[in-house]
Amino acid sequence: MVCLVINGEGLPQGEGLSERLLKVRGMTSISYSVNREKTNVIMGKEIVNLYGPDILQIILEM
Repeated sequence: MVCLVINGEGLPQGEGLSERLLKVRGMTSISYSVNREKTNVIMGKEIVNLYGPDILQIILEM
């Protein structure tokens, strides 16, 4: 899972970036978070999903 944090209007060439990231073994989802605030908070309130599920599911095996 990859989530980029940006402070702009959108992700230029997001489709091309997604194609390259999909070559990484085990890649399950790609998204970006828009944060234009000047605070110590990393993630913004808007998250845009580019590929895969928009949730992270953790499966524990015992």
